[in-house]
Amino acid sequence: MVAVAALVMAAAVTAVGVALCLAALVRRDGTRARHWALLAVIVPSVYLGVLAAVGLTSRPHERALGEWRCFDDWCVTVSAVDRVDATTRLVHLQIRSDARRVHQRPDQPRVSVRSAAGNVPVSVQGLDQRLGPGQRVSLEVTVTVTGADPRLVVEEGSVPLVIGDEDSWWHARSGWPL
Repeated sequence: MVAVAALVMAAAVTAVGVALCLAALVRRDGTRARHWALLAVIVPSVYLGVLAAVGLTSRPHERALGEWRCFDDWCVTVSAVDRVDATTRLVHLQIRSDARRVHQRPDQPRVSVRSAAGNVPVSVQGLDQRLGPGQRVSLEVTVTVTGADPRLVVEEGSVPLVIGDEDSWWHARSGWPL
């Protein structure tokens, strides 16, 4: 919550700085225009610097099977992983809605298998379905694993500019071991 407040504050200060810079230019006050322009450049630069530093120093978290990852009222977990052969896994996903009154669907859910070999997108039928209040759905997907320490990562559309948020730029992604 503090990180969201910091984003809102940085955006507001930047917008005010730009507005006051433009007002000073209209009044032909170059000195004040430069001061406000400097503020409008420094504040977002510092914010983006902190965002990058926090993201680049983050480490991926390994989630336990059955540990839920929630995006507002839409949640997902890997309940089990069955080994089919050396490189194939059958992944059992559960999704649920924690909403109390409305039907909803996730905002651009994305699934991938991440390992030392790279990041491979995975298509999961039904992941973006509309859920009613308190509804749970079980899904299965077959994935191919390569590289060391493969894990299934689920992401959902969000603002990538919140400091410390796992979905922000440069931040390490948590996932379930495969």
